[in-house]
Parts: sequence; structure tokens; C-alpha cells
Amino acid sequence: MGTPTQAKFWRWLPLPIALAVSTAGGCQPADTTGSPLQAVDAPSVIHVGARVQDRIDGLDLAAGPDGSVHLVWRESPDMYGRTNRSPRLMYQRGHGDPLRWETPVQLPGGTTATPRVVAGRDGVHVLAGFRLDHWWLPTGADRWQPQPALLGDHQPRAIAFDVAAVDDSLVLAFTSGGAAGDQALHTLRWSNGQTGPAIPLVRHRAEVRTSAGGIVQLHDPVLAQRGDRLLLLWGMRVPSQVERNLRLESRVYAAWSADAETNWTPPALVTDYGAEDYVLDLAAGTAGSMPLALFGAHGLFASRWVDGAWSPPQRLAAHDVGALSGSAKASGVAAGSCAGQQLVAWVDGRHQGSDRRWWNPLGGFPWSDSPDWTNNDLFVLAGDGLAAALEGQPATPRRLTASGGDVEDVAVIDRGDHALLVWAGRTSVRKSPTDMDAPPTLWHRRIGCD
Repeated sequence: MGTPTQAKFWRWLPLPIALAVSTAGGCQPADTTGSPLQAVDAPSVIHVGARVQDRIDGLDLAAGPDGSVHLVWRESPDMYGRTNRSPRLMYQRGHGDPLRWETPVQLPGGTTATPRVVAGRDGVHVLAGFRLDHWWLPTGADRWQPQPALLGDHQPRAIAFDVAAVDDSLVLAFTSGGAAGDQALHTLRWSNGQTGPAIPLVRHRAEVRTSAGGIVQLHDPVLAQRGDRLLLLWGMRVPSQVERNLRLESRVYAAWSADAETNWTPPALVTDYGAEDYVLDLAAGTAGSMPLALFGAHGLFASRWVDGAWSPPQRLAAHDVGALSGSAKASGVAAGSCAGQQLVAWVDGRHQGSDRRWWNPLGGFPWSDSPDWTNNDLFVLAGDGLAAALEGQPATPRRLTASGGDVEDVAVIDRGDHALLVWAGRTSVRKSPTDMDAPPTLWHRRIGCD
């Protein structure tokens, strides 16, 4: 979406000039070539919100040892309406091939924050909230069992977290602290109903400020397994003085652990300082020969773990953006595998549309009216196409959504001979959250790789 300054500029342009530039830099057609992906079937609807004004976000997806699929999300009834009802955490299980979904259930009580789900030998675990509220569905059981929160009142609150299942344990990484207080990245282990101590891995004191006068901000921890090792990624936003303006620039760091508990390698810088703009989302890919650190900013970027170090970030799936047509920011990044090959799915706005109704004179130019609602699409890059992109060669991702819609979140897992993508969004959006044509929907799609 363009900046407010760009929007004002276009409102004052004469219409013929605006339309001329629009023709030169407008929306691109769908990308359908250059990818090894095979759409094995059309998208299937998993769940639909009751009202157009509802919201579905916070997706997470896990695969069980028995081949089952476990999906959690947050559902906010009438969020864009007038009733302001309380959100709820939802869970749905799938099994079989072709995949069949059971009836979704609401997790009892607790928080309404973004959830995370993992599936191990002892069953399925869902965690959410500042205190890491915990629900457990033991193997063979048909009823969820609420567990004590992993963080007590005397411990720091989790601002953002991720979790991985290791044997019969849960390993968590979470950030704590606000913009005005101490900030830290902790690791935590839960096993056999017992929670270990929160161990700080990185800490920034509130009194430690940058030369630009701002406070460092930790964000978005991501955990991924590779054999008997755990990879942990996290972001750090650093205020930077550019002329007279103070802005946030992003760094991405990584650490490895062989025991999934206390012993972590020193943090290693994945991105060059100031090389990329504001990081919107992180993901870690551990399939194939080289682990990947993936991050979305003004595009999709990847760094490879090669010979004990992270390579310089490589922009994937490069594409042109029309002049002043708004940025194609990448968000909702998800990493997985497909038949043993690396796979990356993400959301970006390269095909941004516009409000073309008669009362918008600049409706022919993408987002010239600076709408409140961002039109996004889902893209996938895998196999040979992803390998080529990592070597700096041009690669065209597969676009899985139609024009005019919006994708809010995406998750992916490997199911052996294919990958399963699940995403949340709408088939049609217009100018604002109160001017929508379709309710929020959850879809899944089976993707095969050569």
C-alpha cells in the first residue's frame, strides 16, 4: 500500500496523467510458469466465519506422528462490526488422504491471544497468551485437558513466543519486556507436567539506548528442528537516525542448540545491519541440505547456513513494482518441505488492486486512494525454483489466489509425498474493513513437488 504522501500526490494529479502512469505500472497478471509446483487439487474450504465483519487470524499448523493434521486459529466475531464480542481460540483436526476435517471446537477458557500448536508422542499441545496458557489433548483422548500456565505471576510475561516438541518435552522461546523496560529472549522447557526455569539467552537493559536515542526491541522468536538440533531465529529492531528522521531498522539473529535446553551457541547475525527495511515476519526452513532463515520485508529474503555461517541475504522471487504504485511488502512467511524439498509460502501485495467504483476518480491506479484494507495474495516457491532463486537466478513463484482478495495468514506442513497449505483470508475486499464482499474463510490446498 502506498504511503499517505503518495496518496495525497495522486489525488492532486490530473486524471489523464494518473491513468497514463497507471498503465505503465499497474497490476501484473498471475504468475503461472517457471515453478515445479503441481496443484494437486483446487482449494478446499475448511471453515467460514459467521459474518462478513468477523476476523480469522493467528494460524498455526502441526503434523502428528500418526499422519494427523492439527490446526489452531483465533476467531474474532464481528470485529469490524458494532458488537465487539470476545475472541475465541479454535482447534480442528484432520486425518486421512484425501484429508478429512473434523468439526472445529473452541478451546475452553483461557486467553484469546495468538495460539501455537505442536503434536508429539504424548498428544497435542496448544499454548497462547502472556502466561503461556496450556491445553493438552493426550494421545487417544477425545477431550482437551487445561493445564497450569507455564509462566507464573512472578515470572516475566511472554510478549511473543514459539514452541517445538522434542521427544516428550516442549521447548519454548519467548521475548519479554516492553518498549520502556528491560527486554529479554528466554528459553523454557516443559516435561512430564513440570516447567523448568526461564533461562535468558539475550538481554537488553532499559537504560541501554542506541546512539539515535531509541531503545532496542526484540521480536518474533521462531523455533525449528533439524535432526537432533534446534534452530532459533529472532528479530531485533534498532532505531537509526537518518538525516533528521528517526526510523526502525531490523536485524535478524540465530542460535543453535544440541540439547534443546540450556546450551545455545552465541547469537549470530543473519542480516547485515541496515541492509533491509522493517522485517515483518520470520520463518526457518530446515528441510533439504541447507537450513534457511527467511524473512519478509519489502520483499522475501533468505539466508543459508553454509559451512558453519549464514550467507548474505538473497532476495527471492524478484519482481518489478509499478512506479509509485505502492510497495510489495512480504508478510505471513511460512517455511516447510514438499517430498523432501524446501518450500516457502508467503503473502505479499505485488498484485495490489484498487477501489474502482464510480466515486473514486483514481480507481484505475493500484491503491491510489490509499485504502485502509490491503489487497494481498498467496505465493509459493519450492524445489528447483527455490534453489535457482537462492543462487540469485530469476524465479517465478506460483500464485495461488485470485485478484481482489486478501490473505491474512498462512501455514504449511509436509505430509510425505505432498505439502499441505492452509491460509486465512477473503475472496473479495474493497476499500476498508467495513466495506467487504466476503466473510473470512480458511482454505487448504494439497501441493505436490517434482
